[in-house]
Amino acid sequence: MEIANVVAYLHVGFSRPIVFRDIKLSNILFDEESVVKLFDFSISKSIPEDETHTKDGVKGTVGYLAPEYVFTARFNEECDVYSFGIRHDHGSVRTVEPNRNHVK
Repeated sequence: MEIANVVAYLHVGFSRPIVFRDIKLSNILFDEESVVKLFDFSISKSIPEDETHTKDGVKGTVGYLAPEYVFTARFNEECDVYSFGIRHDHGSVRTVEPNRNHVK
């Protein structure tokens, strides 16, 4: 569950929450000492001060996106929690294809 700590740090460890928006197996790496690293922050965004959500077009990997994000393009930390749950489910029962459709 180290990855949960990494995601939680993004959400509460900064003055404004950072939403990763693409938590999937291919974006989770381990260093030489088996420490979990989250990789590819290219679509990550911080939530503006005094806001609970932000809007920035739908980006991420199909199948990992929270339904409310897909329908509204509004996101917050809860979207990462959804993706983490999907990643956890996929990671424990089957391999996720590395070249799944990517929404940009």
